[in-house]
Parts: sequence; C-alpha cells; structure tokens
Amino acid sequence: ADTGGEFIEIYNPYDAPVGLAGYTLAIGQNFEKLVSLPSNLEISPKQHLAFYNSTLSFTLLNSSSRARLIAPDTS
Repeated sequence: ADTGGEFIEIYNPYDAPVGLAGYTLAIGQNFEKLVSLPSNLEISPKQHLAFYNSTLSFTLLNSSSRARLIAPDTS
C-alpha cells in the first residue's frame, strides 16, 4: 500500500521564483478533484516542489490518474 506516500511533483525551470497564489491542482482520471494551492506558496528557481496525498487528501490510481496545474487566469 502506498497510502501517505503518493505525491505530485512540479518543477520551476526559470531563473526566478514563481508564486503559486490562485493556482489549482486538478487530479484524477478526468481531473475531477480540484485542490487550491495556498496563496503564500512559491517555488524557487530550478527547484522541485512535491504535494503529498497525506496533506492534500488525493488518491492516484496506478494506471490512469493524471494531474494538471491550472493557472489562475485559465480554465
């Protein structure tokens, strides 16, 4: 079982930090679970940031789950 050990990781390829205020994670086979990210969250330049299911309460199916990061000005 991987309960508490599943995660979604994003990467900032830029040379400046990126603020994630207003961003949403869409998770699931059809992106049915929406999780708003904290407004004070940012990802440093050239760094990875992981979101764990133990803190955001999501489930990833081993063969069919997907994740999408949605910017605040898109749908």
